[in-house]
Amino acid sequence: MNHKFLGVQHIIFCRDIIWSFRKILPHRGSRSTILPFRTMGYSSSDEESAQTCHFGELNAIKQVVTTDQLNPEATGALILMHGTGDNAKCFSRMINYLMGQKAAFPHIRIIYPTAPFTPYTPALGVPTTTWFDISNYTMDAVENEDNINRVGQDLLRIIDSQVKCGIPRNRIAVGGFSRGGAMAFHLGFNLAPDIAAVGVMSSWIPYSSVIYKFLRERSPSQKLPVLLQQHGEYDEMVNISEGRTTFEELKKLGVQGKFSTLPRQGHVVSKKEIEDLFQFVSELIPVQQGI
Repeated sequence: MNHKFLGVQHIIFCRDIIWSFRKILPHRGSRSTILPFRTMGYSSSDEESAQTCHFGELNAIKQVVTTDQLNPEATGALILMHGTGDNAKCFSRMINYLMGQKAAFPHIRIIYPTAPFTPYTPALGVPTTTWFDISNYTMDAVENEDNINRVGQDLLRIIDSQVKCGIPRNRIAVGGFSRGGAMAFHLGFNLAPDIAAVGVMSSWIPYSSVIYKFLRERSPSQKLPVLLQQHGEYDEMVNISEGRTTFEELKKLGVQGKFSTLPRQGHVVSKKEIEDLFQFVSELIPVQQGI
């Protein structure tokens, strides 16, 4: 099989993330404040549960990291998913490093789950943290629907936990980088279409995806999340043409949103990208007056 890349090139380790993202920051000598975050599993204490809402019994997802809102009460939630080979702790630290004090919303709780270890075909079958397996990185790829459904059920439980804590589904957004973005596509346009927004970075979904089938068969009255899709112009792993094709296919099926090209950017997350994502989420899930 002709793979576009070897698995070792796709696996990012925590110590490498800060180093690699330092190189793309505009002020290399500046120091950013890292906001505190909380690591949670499904056996979190009562004190943690009171602050961040207990996620219930999760099966595939073994770790969740949260960045609490600055206000006393969360009135919105954003679930952000890392790329293949990464984990919630590293991804949240990278976001904190890029954004500094702006890494937390006034009113929105950010939830970072860790994907389960899964044999990954593009990495020659080596198990790594990824949301679901896929045959290759082209529009003709085949997704592993069993993986999608298994992880999807855990993510739906996380969404339900926020609803039980008083956050309406239409004030919940999902997003992610690379394969995390692909899982965000599945949440917003297949498994949980009643949420507010989907924000993806360097992601695509192939022609065979069940997402397209769901959108073709949905009721015309079914409201869909708004989409922000961002992609690096020089992405060497997920060609920008695949991202654009995905956006156009979704648009044909009723998805509304914006595709944004990031000039001279490869398969990385940039500060501007996160700033634009956070702004997008803030506009769709604004601060509620009097709360």
